[in-house]
Amino acid sequence: MKSDRQKHIRKNTTRPLTNGHVFLILLPFVLFVAAVILLHSFPSDRIEASIAPSPETFAAPTLPPASDLPDAAAVPAPGLIQDQVKSGDTADDLLAGHVSPGEIHALAVACKDVFPLSRIKAGQPYRILTENGAFAGFEYEIDRDRVLVVRRFQDRLVPAVVPIDYEVHLETVTATVNLSLFDTVTALGETPELAVRIADVFAWDIDFCRDIQPGDSFRVVVEKRYREGKFVCYGKMPVAEFVNQGQAYRGYCFENGKGGLAYFDPTGRCLRKAFLMAPLSFTRITSGFTHKRLHPILHYYRPHTGVDYAAPVGTPVWSVGEGTVTAVGYNGEAGKYVVVSHSGGLRTQYSHLSAYASGLKTGQRVSQGQTIGRVGMTGMATGPHLDFRLYQGNTPLNPRNLRGSATTEPVSPAKMAQFKKTAESLQALLDSAPGRDSARLGQAETPGTPAAN
Repeated sequence: MKSDRQKHIRKNTTRPLTNGHVFLILLPFVLFVAAVILLHSFPSDRIEASIAPSPETFAAPTLPPASDLPDAAAVPAPGLIQDQVKSGDTADDLLAGHVSPGEIHALAVACKDVFPLSRIKAGQPYRILTENGAFAGFEYEIDRDRVLVVRRFQDRLVPAVVPIDYEVHLETVTATVNLSLFDTVTALGETPELAVRIADVFAWDIDFCRDIQPGDSFRVVVEKRYREGKFVCYGKMPVAEFVNQGQAYRGYCFENGKGGLAYFDPTGRCLRKAFLMAPLSFTRITSGFTHKRLHPILHYYRPHTGVDYAAPVGTPVWSVGEGTVTAVGYNGEAGKYVVVSHSGGLRTQYSHLSAYASGLKTGQRVSQGQTIGRVGMTGMATGPHLDFRLYQGNTPLNPRNLRGSATTEPVSPAKMAQFKKTAESLQALLDSAPGRDSARLGQAETPGTPAAN
């Protein structure tokens, strides 16, 4: 019985297809063919018209009011980190946290032959630029005239040293001295640097520590450098005049051949001489050269064959002339002292120092104005000061009489006409300044040269 049912089932499942089944299978194919024939029976332009969008469908979008648009200023600008190099800082210290170690190394390599980053100095400004959080550039002000600029171009860092772009004003500054040159200059609203610059011009003729008197006056023509409308520093000082105790000293800056720029008096003689008038600057004098002075510690009268300059501990002391260091030592009276021998049998001694210049030793050559030590109060001293002495052989001389011949050649005959023309134009600038003082010409000029009117 079971076997007959299974045979019946197999017989039904293998029954052949009928015409109805074939029609159902072919119906989709027939409909597809009919659609294709119908499609090709229409003209092409009617087809395009039937599918083209209406103007309303793709109209231009309406913009929001301008007040609702984002302001261009609101777009984040490139990042800027700026500061000054601090004592002990290296390039790694400046860039760490802003630049990856790999980029710091790449920056150092790129700058190596342009300006090595190992030469950065404390106090100098620097800037780090970023874009979208990535390092984009670096700037470091090498000095007042030059800046190191590094920019990223594609995958390279390109460094260059370029001049700082200043707005330069040529101005005349003139005043009558009241208490000191320093106080007078700062009272004008100028910086102490200008006082130093003036003193540097006449340092071979005037001792600004002890010779300045109320009523002295000065006039200078100087460049003032501005950045973004703010005063930054002084530039060139083409001419300066100082009237000291009725004597006028003038200096005109001029290039005289291989010697470079120097200051010359109206006759063309160089102001630079073999000896500076003082071994330090802008201090007050407390005791002068005398053969009878009450010693402040020993309390009896004894010769004081030198000049004492009161100054804060650490004030730089420089050699007044070129020479050779013949002694660097200490004794109970002079404390720490340095002796420098000069040409012509002259020697100078600097006592009561707090420290010697780094590396200073006997036999070393020093140049004029080179720092040899710092003011202190070692030895028999009641306060910080420098005891400065001058000897010819073993004979003490008054340092006030310390003078020497010019160390730079005068203006050459071939350039004298050019020098006189330059001096006349610069003098005209001085003469146009208000508050001029009448004075006789100082020792820097030859007899018979007319004084300033």
